[in-house]
Amino acid sequence: MGDLKELHQEVLDRATPSEDEEQRVMETVERVKSVVSRVGDEMDVEVAPRTVGSVARDTWTSGDRDIDIFMLLPKDLETEEFRKLGLELARKTAEEGDSYVEEFAEHPYITARFGEFDVDIVPCYNVDSYREVTSAVDRTPLHDDYLSERLDPELKDSVRLLKRFMKGIGVYGAEFKVGGFSGYLTELLALNYKSEEKGVSHPSFIESLEKTSRWRYGMEIDIEGHGSSGQFDGALVVVDPVDPNRNVAAALTKKRWAEYISACYTYLKNPSIRYFYPPEPTIHDTDTVKSIIRERDTNLVLIEFERPDVVDDTLYPQLRKTSRWLKSALEEEGFDVIRTDIEGESGVYVLVETQQKKLSSVEKHFGPPVTAKKHSESFLDKYLGEDIHSGPYIEGDRWVVERKKTRRNPEKIIMESLREPERAGVGKDLQDAEITIYKGIESVDIASEFLSRYLVGKPIWLKPKNN
Repeated sequence: MGDLKELHQEVLDRATPSEDEEQRVMETVERVKSVVSRVGDEMDVEVAPRTVGSVARDTWTSGDRDIDIFMLLPKDLETEEFRKLGLELARKTAEEGDSYVEEFAEHPYITARFGEFDVDIVPCYNVDSYREVTSAVDRTPLHDDYLSERLDPELKDSVRLLKRFMKGIGVYGAEFKVGGFSGYLTELLALNYKSEEKGVSHPSFIESLEKTSRWRYGMEIDIEGHGSSGQFDGALVVVDPVDPNRNVAAALTKKRWAEYISACYTYLKNPSIRYFYPPEPTIHDTDTVKSIIRERDTNLVLIEFERPDVVDDTLYPQLRKTSRWLKSALEEEGFDVIRTDIEGESGVYVLVETQQKKLSSVEKHFGPPVTAKKHSESFLDKYLGEDIHSGPYIEGDRWVVERKKTRRNPEKIIMESLREPERAGVGKDLQDAEITIYKGIESVDIASEFLSRYLVGKPIWLKPKNN
């Protein structure tokens, strides 16, 4: 237990913001809130600036550079007036920073750069209950109220450990790029598994990992006992304590859920700092990547899209949709797809790997049983005049032909699929993008690092046996 206590303390020493860091954050918070209040007075708009999120709850980790400032507006404002005033308030506030960009979710908001920090300036209605909520952001101040009353110093430390653990294993963040655990969800998990067991280093953190390691698909958590978990589906259901009609874990993907469970039980078996602060991932040089591809002797196809002018939360779902569609198209033609992957940072790519480099020209096609005379006659009429490899012949009690397969090349199938006028399976913003297809070794010079990560495959937190 002594080693575990030392490990957790080492993590907290690194994850807890220093006094200087806290001071810089608070100075930025007060500066932005002051600007919001002044701009509100100038516009004659009743506005209450409020810090929300992990900074407000003192659960942020060292190195975080994101601050959330919400502008609470009267709830009797009509929607159009709210959107107009809220965006104008946010824009005028942001103009006093270094730079800013306008973002759009359910309502428009602005991300502004103030010194070293990115500040989300978000308009919302000033509501007292979930019954008055009109969008997700209206609910956020209620989350702060709920957690701030319940997070004691031990829980805050456990939250920081949990957040650092999730960041280390790559499951932290509810944005579409990650599909993992939001900060609010992470804090609710710590609260739900709060423990005061004596002699245990940060018992709420350990209890959370132990309970998580035994999760099963569809695990339900309802801290306030609302009794509404049955209306939700998913790998994990966490009923929002402040809104019984919301699943806090709705954005969590099955993959991230599974990765988190696996990391919990492997950590408990063999604790290591690598779960919190992992080593740099193995990135092979291009010659090594090419050698691995030759050794695999499979078929790798890299599809490069011209980057559309959209944010990540729009891009990544479209890349995943396109990836699933291409996988299905290849499987329908008879290819065995080993795996697919996507990338949206170093470039915009979909990667597909198949067992076969090219399909046989023979496609075995089963017809009706010979006892189905009408269908048999139609089958024979069709294929006796067709240019086929072999047949019709009888196998068992059914007619069979060996047809000539024309769509045999995966790159050709992919390109034909992407050029179809009705490309329902391609993400909307990718449909008109310029497309380039690279095969096998030639793809390495285009996306070597992406291919290297794909070929390594293993999660960074899995410790090699010889370490």
